Amino acid sequence: MNPDLDDWARGLHDAVRDTIEAIGGDVPAFDHDPLTAESVLDDFVSRLPWREFETDDWI
Repeated sequence: MNPDLDDWARGLHDAVRDTIEAIGGDVPAFDHDPLTAESVLDDFVSRLPWREFETDDWI
């Protein structure tokens, strides 16, 4: 695999892990199987105030 891609993937995993921790997800479960975070992420996204976002927020 491309070393740059490996670094990117590791950084992405760490960023998602930090997000899971910040929103109260089960970090050890995420470390074992990232798909376990799906419900906590769905819940977080469903509570966002979408109607309050400006066009620039989407970017």
